Amino acid sequence: MSHWIYNPLIYQSKDQTLVFDLQGDTWSVDTINWFTDSIVRMEARRYPGETSCLLILDLNVGEGRATRLTRQGSAHFKGTLAEIKNWVLSRKPLIYSHED
Repeated sequence: MSHWIYNPLIYQSKDQTLVFDLQGDTWSVDTINWFTDSIVRMEARRYPGETSCLLILDLNVGEGRATRLTRQGSAHFKGTLAEIKNWVLSRKPLIYSHED
């Protein structure tokens, strides 16, 4: 049996610079919607498992929001792209939530 995993990677088109990724864990993107040239909404899930994440990123500003969903509930985080990546990959319990 095989499974398809679409790693969440965003590159800047002019020079192929990696702008955002969730490498280091098995995350797969299910849905990607571009609202503008720099604002993207991604629905991703960790494989295998019961954790998913909704990411809304503003690549020009370098910030965004993330919502992590599990069977236990949800948690929200707002920060820079690097902080969002670290938060999503951290696997911290859902009691941790940082929101401005």
